[in-house]
Amino acid sequence: MANDSRIGLFLYQVHSTLMATQSSIFYMYQEQSNTTCSLTFFEFFFTMLLNFLQIKYQGNNNTDPFSTHPKTMRVSVTSLLIYCLIYAIKLIFSRHYIYRKFSNLVHHVMIFFSSLSLASTASVLFPDSISPVLYFLCFLLSGGEMLLWIFEKIIQKLEEEEEWYFERRRMSGEPIWNYLRRRANMIVYPTEQRIGLFLFQAYSTFMATQSYIFYMYQEQSTTTCSLTILGFFFTILLNFLQLKYQGNNNTDPFSTHPKTMRVSVTSLLLYSLIYAIKLKFSCHYMYRKFSDLVHHVMIFFSSLSLASTASVLFPDSVSPVLYFLCFLLSGGEMLLWIFEKIIQKLEEEEEIYFERRRMSGEPIWNYLRRRANMIVYPMEQRFTLTV
Repeated sequence: MANDSRIGLFLYQVHSTLMATQSSIFYMYQEQSNTTCSLTFFEFFFTMLLNFLQIKYQGNNNTDPFSTHPKTMRVSVTSLLIYCLIYAIKLIFSRHYIYRKFSNLVHHVMIFFSSLSLASTASVLFPDSISPVLYFLCFLLSGGEMLLWIFEKIIQKLEEEEEWYFERRRMSGEPIWNYLRRRANMIVYPTEQRIGLFLFQAYSTFMATQSYIFYMYQEQSTTTCSLTILGFFFTILLNFLQLKYQGNNNTDPFSTHPKTMRVSVTSLLLYSLIYAIKLKFSCHYMYRKFSDLVHHVMIFFSSLSLASTASVLFPDSVSPVLYFLCFLLSGGEMLLWIFEKIIQKLEEEEEIYFERRRMSGEPIWNYLRRRANMIVYPMEQRFTLTV
């Protein structure tokens, strides 16, 4: 009995260590991935906005955004400096235990100043009537995220208090014999069963950790790759625009193609807004249900922004071709995704139907033969097989 108690205590300590290691890996990986993705997104978006500002003001030798919008540009630069200062503090104290207590608050403050800097810079590209909308989106993104964080903290606190309340009720009304019997179950069970239970829990924890890391790595690599490709093409197109209009001192694409450039910048803003939402809610269980839809919407707005920017470099007769390619790319991918969902749904319904037939009394040999037919025969012949 004493040996069983020591083995049970050892297994409990090993399991606790494994769970603590898993939590540490989750925290460090999520913190690093969020920081890298946020900085990449901010650098990409801010570079694009500065390139648009250069294109807009390159034909006006006597004006610049600091003279036409002095307060807005000061707010943008000040917010950028505060963001950089907080980011430097975060890099220095990221491993300190005090920082972990306030890491969420620091994250929300960084999002606020980065959003404010981006909104201030983007408002220079639009008329003054659009500026309140951009600032509203800025405060909606940062404030909404902070409110969601506060709401989650309140729910967590209520759940802890409810769990403590029911535990106290249980301890106050439970007979002592039942309590001792429950505690003794950890020792009375044979050693082989407790070792098997521990190995099953350790294996489940390992598989959950592996699946989570694989999902996060795949999500981050796909997002980073898409953002890198978009940034590369966008930078090339903006450089071509600068080359095209650098000899024209009195013209710029915002004056020759105002609607097209507004569509391009607006699509880029929507893409960046969805990307920011994706970074925030990528680990949430609700996001995984709509991750494919969000991905296709991002592809649509990125393609629309690229097509609008590229259409300025060509004659007006070529613009419909570029927009057609844009809708063909985004729409074709979405149609392919819908087709795959339909096929997957049909396969699930077919499997459920055959499973019900098998459970209703079908011989096991017929069931195995049908399962083999689903692998041997092509998809279009499966529905013609006789059961």
